[in-house]
Amino acid sequence: MPDTMSLERRAMLKAYGAQLELTPGIEGMIGAIRRAEEIVASLPHAFIPQQFVNPANPKIHRETTAEELWADTDGEIDIVVSGVGTGGTITGIAEVIKPRKPSFQAIAVEPSASHVLTGGSPGGHQVQGIGAGFIPKVLRLELIDEVISVTDEDAIAFSRCLATEEGLLSGISSGAALWAAIQVGKRPENAGKFPAVIVVQEIFGVNIHIREVTERLAQQGYVAIAPAIFQRQAPGFEAKYTPEDIQLGRQYKEQTKAEEILSDIQSTIAYLKTLPNVNADAMPAASEAIASIGFCFGGHIVYLAATLPEIKATASFYGGGIPNSTPGGGEPTITHTPDIKGTLYAFFGTEDQGIPPEQTEQVEAELQKHNIPHQVFRYPAEHGFFCNHRASYNAEAAADAWLKVKELFHKQLQTV
Repeated sequence: MPDTMSLERRAMLKAYGAQLELTPGIEGMIGAIRRAEEIVASLPHAFIPQQFVNPANPKIHRETTAEELWADTDGEIDIVVSGVGTGGTITGIAEVIKPRKPSFQAIAVEPSASHVLTGGSPGGHQVQGIGAGFIPKVLRLELIDEVISVTDEDAIAFSRCLATEEGLLSGISSGAALWAAIQVGKRPENAGKFPAVIVVQEIFGVNIHIREVTERLAQQGYVAIAPAIFQRQAPGFEAKYTPEDIQLGRQYKEQTKAEEILSDIQSTIAYLKTLPNVNADAMPAASEAIASIGFCFGGHIVYLAATLPEIKATASFYGGGIPNSTPGGGEPTITHTPDIKGTLYAFFGTEDQGIPPEQTEQVEAELQKHNIPHQVFRYPAEHGFFCNHRASYNAEAAADAWLKVKELFHKQLQTV
């Protein structure tokens, strides 16, 4: 390998028992391949995979990577952005998906310091794993729609971003692909690709907890919005979790009415459909790309809002009173269960004194009775276990619930 390769890569190969042969970094992969061929020629029974020319390289990506992408997205895949090392990955993917979906785009990524795919000269760079300095024989350039060049600095910065923000210990070439993908996603022609999630508050208004949940969803690729449910009662209301705040929040909650809240949710949906980055054209009445998530009072509200035709997925956290009440009075919210249109996940704490077990059992039984697609999750936790600003926060339960929310929204909103 070139002597510019990282110490971590060298150490890992040594740990697997490899004897390292370092070649001058200025020669790039061409020099490393040349030296490998010399070694093979001098040793009997030696073998070199030759991944830059071996047809088995793109073949395995045709059989596995491409099919996995197609299956996981239900064929709703528009663009793949991939770094080019050997070229096997992007070639194999494009060979399978382009015939099935002619509008599909395969976008290649290479280092700006060695942009040979666009006719430039090879050069030294720090983006290990891509940019071999020549055009590999297995790479079918006629299947590539575009090549994006990435600087070393951007590739390194975004690989660190993957580690610090997403917990993914990826290499510099992954950082390069991420940087390029973000640039592609920002283009006007790619607007309207994002599903939306409505985040419904607790009795504490659109406070720091609700804003943080909204931001977390945005980082997952959703257009996330949190309407102020108490806007009629107390415009701009935002509270913490003191006894006084709880009393005030309950006071405002008692002043709400189900029909007004549903009207607010419908207005929020109508607003979302006007945004250029919400995929409204692909869905009748937005039914293919809007979900909701709510906590406490908001958990009750999203259960009720799940009856709206536009809501495809609902995550209801510790929504109390569903079996025996509804905002403003009238028939309990649970009586509307047959009208739920999408999939509903309900999350409860078994130590939640405000929501007795019989209530959660009633909710689950009603969902089962009417064959509503659902799952009910119970954790050994108290009320408010998802909120890290409350004393009742349960990190383990919150982490597991978040994974299940992401699973629900990914499956039902068909995100890539």
